[in-house]
Amino acid sequence: MVKKPAAQKKATTKKAKAPSLKSRSAFVEKVLALLSPHGDIQARPMFGGYGLYLDGLMFGIIAYDKLFFKTDAETRVRFERVGSKPFTYVRAGSKAVSLSYYEAPPRATYHARAIHPWLELGVIAARGAQKVKKPAAKAPRRPAKRVVKSTRS
Repeated sequence: MVKKPAAQKKATTKKAKAPSLKSRSAFVEKVLALLSPHGDIQARPMFGGYGLYLDGLMFGIIAYDKLFFKTDAETRVRFERVGSKPFTYVRAGSKAVSLSYYEAPPRATYHARAIHPWLELGVIAARGAQKVKKPAAKAPRRPAKRVVKSTRS
C-alpha cells in the first residue's frame, strides 16, 4: 500500500459556525456590570432592544443605548422631577406610544451606588404591576358526555 505524501492529501474544510445572535453593545454590558451587585440581572433581547429581568420580573428596558426603568403612578414622580422622559415608540401607521418606563438619569449610569435607587424604584413598580394583573380566565368546562348503555341483548 502506497501512502500519499502530506501535500497530496485531500484538504478538509471545517464547517463554518452558524452566526451567533447579535452581540450586546458596550452600553448593555456596562449597565449589566453596574446592576450586577444588586442581584442576578438578565438582559433578554426583545424588539431591537433588551428587557432587564431580576428573578423573572421585568423591571427595565435598554433601547437606543438608553436605560429605562418601570414606573407606576407613585414612582413616576421621582423620574419626572429629575427631567427623565418616558420610553416612546411609533406604532406602524399610528402616533407615538408611551410606555410606563422612564429613562434613568444620566449620572445613574456611571456608578453602581448611583443606579441603585432607580433600580429599586423600577423593581417596586414591576412588583406592583405584577400584583395588579388578573389571573388568566379559565376556559369554561364542558359538561361530561353521557354514555347510554344498551340493555338489550
